[in-house]
Amino acid sequence: APTRGLIGIEVSDGCATTAVVVPAPIANCIADGVPGGRYIPIGLLTEVIGGGNRDVLPETARDRTLGLVWSPPAWPDLDLSLDWYRITIDDAITAAGADVISAACLYQNVPEACARTVRDPASGQLLQIDARVLNSGQLDNEGWDLTVRWARDTGWGRFDLTWDATYVSRFVIEVPRSARPTPLPGNYFNAGGVGDPAWRWRSSLDLGWSRGDWRLNASVRHYPGLDEACPLAAALAASVCASPQFRDPVFGTVGTNRIPAASYVDLQLAWRTPWDADLRIGATNLFDRDPPLAR
Repeated sequence: APTRGLIGIEVSDGCATTAVVVPAPIANCIADGVPGGRYIPIGLLTEVIGGGNRDVLPETARDRTLGLVWSPPAWPDLDLSLDWYRITIDDAITAAGADVISAACLYQNVPEACARTVRDPASGQLLQIDARVLNSGQLDNEGWDLTVRWARDTGWGRFDLTWDATYVSRFVIEVPRSARPTPLPGNYFNAGGVGDPAWRWRSSLDLGWSRGDWRLNASVRHYPGLDEACPLAAALAASVCASPQFRDPVFGTVGTNRIPAASYVDLQLAWRTPWDADLRIGATNLFDRDPPLAR
């Protein structure tokens, strides 16, 4: 069932005189029901409807995959695998955030987004945004997964070295329907309900050792840098945003900030007891590295 909540309109409504980002085009604001294209807001909150939507239709998908595994005869301890995938979803079911819906209407003139906003007919005040789940346009995702594994038994025990890497060559979404397609790889734009960081690539390197009842595993996880939307660029400029002049593909009017890359080391030691139990001790993020901050 739908639920209701409240959001601040200073950021979400580009037609308000208090907008801290670049204001929306006056013609678009007039078309959305704002007399004169600008209004002075009374109060700071807009009602947002969220939750399910009984009008949502089934989505359809086309999945294509291709994999290759190779064990070189000259190196019997080495295995390599490479997988390719392409997933295309039409009428993708997603939940666009209130800010995304407002921006799609005011900066891109998307009919479905504008139909989901309600304004006061006299003042143009933004009263309500319907942010329930919807059928968006296409979601297109393509990438590669690579695994390189080396293993050998020695007089000191068995050693396993594994490198896993994934590369996203394409991840484009169109949310809501008819909005400008948004490329996600390398970005953190919280577009169309896809609010997770979309790393272009990621990798992990794992080294394992085992001998008798003892096992030791060390791993390094690496995450490259990201560009994130910085909606206060116009107000705070370079004090917050690394590139306040750059227009991100979601809102089209705000700058971006650079989130730096980060790597983490994990360690685990395990012992198989005589009574067939596993005792384990370990540390995730062994060196207690703080993650980079998103603005």
